[in-house]
Amino acid sequence: DNNLWDIGPPMKDARWGHSMVRLDDKTVLISGGVGDDGSPLSSVEKYDSINSTMELLSSMQEARSGHRLLKDKNGDVYAIGGYGSEGTSLPSFEKFRVNSNQWNKLPDMSEARSHHSAIILKDENILITGGTRDYNSPSGTAELFDMKSGQWKSAGSMREARMGHVSYQFDSKNGFNCPDFNTHGEVFIMGGYGLSAMDSVEVYRPGGGGWSAFESIVRGSTKDNFIRLVRGISQNWHR
Repeated sequence: DNNLWDIGPPMKDARWGHSMVRLDDKTVLISGGVGDDGSPLSSVEKYDSINSTMELLSSMQEARSGHRLLKDKNGDVYAIGGYGSEGTSLPSFEKFRVNSNQWNKLPDMSEARSHHSAIILKDENILITGGTRDYNSPSGTAELFDMKSGQWKSAGSMREARMGHVSYQFDSKNGFNCPDFNTHGEVFIMGGYGLSAMDSVEVYRPGGGGWSAFESIVRGSTKDNFIRLVRGISQNWHR
């Protein structure tokens, strides 16, 4: 019966507030978080579900919790932002080369962030949105990391500051095609926390298209295309 829970091996370090990402070999990389003593962790481990094992990997250069992990098309992993050992948000950014088991520091973001959203776009740039410096004040700013130049640049500001939100980009290549929404590889920013829990959605158009409220885009769409958009989000969300 596939509808059952199994108990896997314990992690090497007890942790909460950590981040995880699935690697190309179908193992799961787990990094950072907060340990038993209440301090952020730099340790990294890998879970192999086939062999039911946990393996310690090289530690990140900086301890962090509430950060984001991303995997690029080459299988390498990026750890971005989070809370550091001083209890404040971090601007730091590092890359894990899976094949060599080595972390390397990359240029800092322009703004320290935790509980932000991070996504690798179709053009292989990294879009960072929102988050918080001190957990009390959500940010509305966004920035892009250019993989080719290795530099950060502004991506403007969202219409609403938010943290703990999610972002998603989809197009016809992953099974969704909606002409009104899909001509620029739009990124949808959904929910999060501002002054309270948020239900708003806004859209970022890469390549200088800027930010728009989801409602304003829907008004310019046909009913059929709006229905296709909603279906596309639900069908592609977990891919």
